[in-house]
Amino acid sequence: MLVAGSGGAYGYTLSVASMHDGCAVVLGITTKIVLAISSEAGEEVLCANDGRLYAAVAVFRAPNGAICVAAGGDGKRINVYRANTMKTSLAPDARANDFGAGEMKLLFSFGPHTKRITHIATCDGNSILFADKFGEVFRLVLVWGVNDSLTMAQGDAAAPIFLLQHFSVMSALFLSAPIRQGTPDMKETRRLFTCDKDCHVRVSCYPETFRIEQFLWTESPQSVVTSIAEVPDSSEKKGYSYFVTGSYEGKVHLWAADNTLTNVLPTEPFTIVGSICAPEQVDMDEEGAAAVVSVVYVTSSSHGGFDRHAARDFLHGVLIAYANAKDVVFVPLMESVDDHRLLFALEGITRTRLDSPLLAMVGFGYQLRPCTGA
Repeated sequence: MLVAGSGGAYGYTLSVASMHDGCAVVLGITTKIVLAISSEAGEEVLCANDGRLYAAVAVFRAPNGAICVAAGGDGKRINVYRANTMKTSLAPDARANDFGAGEMKLLFSFGPHTKRITHIATCDGNSILFADKFGEVFRLVLVWGVNDSLTMAQGDAAAPIFLLQHFSVMSALFLSAPIRQGTPDMKETRRLFTCDKDCHVRVSCYPETFRIEQFLWTESPQSVVTSIAEVPDSSEKKGYSYFVTGSYEGKVHLWAADNTLTNVLPTEPFTIVGSICAPEQVDMDEEGAAAVVSVVYVTSSSHGGFDRHAARDFLHGVLIAYANAKDVVFVPLMESVDDHRLLFALEGITRTRLDSPLLAMVGFGYQLRPCTGA
């Protein structure tokens, strides 16, 4: 759910997240939070600014359907805001600092935490997962009351619940959609991806994060994972879950996870079914020049300006943005004839040139919205 980038070279920081259904996207730009909402009534933009530097944002729905934003950063606090929609229209060419928008209401504030908060994810509007700069991951359990009041759970859940720890700074935190279970009475399980700057990629069962499903290893030496996206399984059986990871060295991997092995630990369900290297035109002599800043799953009806790919009979695929590169790479997905698993259709790769390099990409209101450094 979380797609994050950094724009330090342009004098600001940027964190980005969107909802799975594409109806809302939130940007944390230095001390400003900008929320854009797409609905049948049109598009709206709202903002908040409390002077804190935000390193991580997430957007989710409250139990009553309201759209909310969770944000954290250098202030060591996590704030939750609710969108007070005012039908403020968002022009197609609006920029992040052209606000003139409605404001968001602060519902809840936790902190200060002991360390700076670097990543945030949410689960079903009742839990906030966050990582700090020491690589520790926690969960806040929320309780919704009347009139949109929001508090932390009492008892054992009254403090942040420790989930797991890495021993270096986190590079990515990603919570998957629920895994389809064999029987309806089975407990809902998700996958929690935690990646660090020592090149570890840990996949834990959520909420039982003490159960490590697998560590993902590619070639040696391993590269830092900078971006993760989930690819929905459109098959009837939904026997696999698919994930795309992008790395600091520019390589992108497609992983297939066998969902029938989820409860058969220590069996490892993940296998690599496709890999792509950085474009040849990227200057590999400059450190980080080929880093993947975003990977986004798109369908033929959702990638807006990239609709020309649909004409080539590819119904869905992955868009890849690289650091300091103006080209966005589209990699279509196809189904294997042998085992019906998804694969990269390498012969269908195309590139689209933009005016400036991208810092992040998100899906919003059935259109792809790039965030550039221009």
